Amino acid sequence: MSFISHLYFGELGEWCAERMTGTGEVAQRLTAETKGQPAVRPAGRVGRRHWAQVDRAFAVRMATLVQSAPPYSALYGLVRIGVAGRDWAHRQAGRYPTHIRLGAAERQRALDLRPTFTGWMDVAAEHGINAYVAADGSAQYARFAYSTAEPALDDLFDRIRAYFATP
Repeated sequence: MSFISHLYFGELGEWCAERMTGTGEVAQRLTAETKGQPAVRPAGRVGRRHWAQVDRAFAVRMATLVQSAPPYSALYGLVRIGVAGRDWAHRQAGRYPTHIRLGAAERQRALDLRPTFTGWMDVAAEHGINAYVAADGSAQYARFAYSTAEPALDDLFDRIRAYFATP
């Protein structure tokens, strides 16, 4: 069964109908309010990459509206190349709305925890942050000193969280 079939005729559709009440009304309102309006397009020619970036930006924004979780892959990547340290990445993950209410011990390893409907899933054993650092805590592919980038990244991630917190 295809994704669309699951959405229209399966359990996925039932789940969406139960939890996403009012989406039909929103879609009808958007259709009515945009009918006859010109499409918004870039002023000049753009390459295919432009549309991929627009798609990704929209997808990230929509996903954040559904669940404001840390950008796990981005944080892992920053640690892996040595731009930020493991403890910094855990602190950042612990500041996201999904993780903010974790206890102190759990927040110290917040990047390796994923929220589920029934509690928390610990991914540390399978593919947690320790896969990206050496036993001494240094990055696998260190290119930078941790302390130099973390203050700037703190500011960036604070701004990102503030942006996504804006309705």
